Amino acid sequence: MARLLIEHRVADYERWLQAFDSDLNADGTDGDEFRRKLGVRRYHVMRGADDPNLVLIDMEYDSPQQAEAHLDTMRGIWGQVEGKVIFGPQGRVVETTREREL
Repeated sequence: MARLLIEHRVADYERWLQAFDSDLNADGTDGDEFRRKLGVRRYHVMRGADDPNLVLIDMEYDSPQQAEAHLDTMRGIWGQVEGKVIFGPQGRVVETTREREL
């Protein structure tokens, strides 16, 4: 499994979450449908325990190529919203090498 890990800061978490949920693709699909079309199998949205304006997103894909393509798409979007909704966005594609439930 490949994962795209995204980290950025927000000024207002609730406002950001509303934008995240309503991200629109060019064809008008909502955020989850947009992510599904980009190959996202599941995702987790997290906040810093000691910093609620720190947002981390962990998205899972079948292949690193899907994750890289989504990261490229996100970089285009970040250029439009950085400094307004999000601050200092960073993304990295990683591959799961071990997963264990304890």
